[in-house]
Amino acid sequence: MSHYQPVMQTFRSPNDLSTRQFCFVKMGSANDEVVLCTVAGEIAVGVLMNNPAAGELAEVALFGGGAKVKCSGIVARGAPISVTVTTGQGKAAVATEQVVALALETSAANDIIPVQLLTYKI
Repeated sequence: MSHYQPVMQTFRSPNDLSTRQFCFVKMGSANDEVVLCTVAGEIAVGVLMNNPAAGELAEVALFGGGAKVKCSGIVARGAPISVTVTTGQGKAAVATEQVVALALETSAANDIIPVQLLTYKI
């Protein structure tokens, strides 16, 4: 089992994210808020590590540290991860997408795996 050390920050969650723990989030429209990533390959600010309802604080693991991510399908250990369409989950990155993490373990669909958060474009 891999270990990870998160770099954490809290933001306000304007939407209900109570079912989106371990999914990628992006900056919201206000300075202090995050919302779910919903576009394939978009740039995330980090991974939601708790399950806040609307108006509650979202605990976000930021780039430069580790996190756990829920994956929508198979991702090989060591493979780059990007954001899945609509769900904010991780998936195996493909050409031209923004990479947001590196898998530290292999995943199947709906597995939660440890990752290293980083960002670059394929």
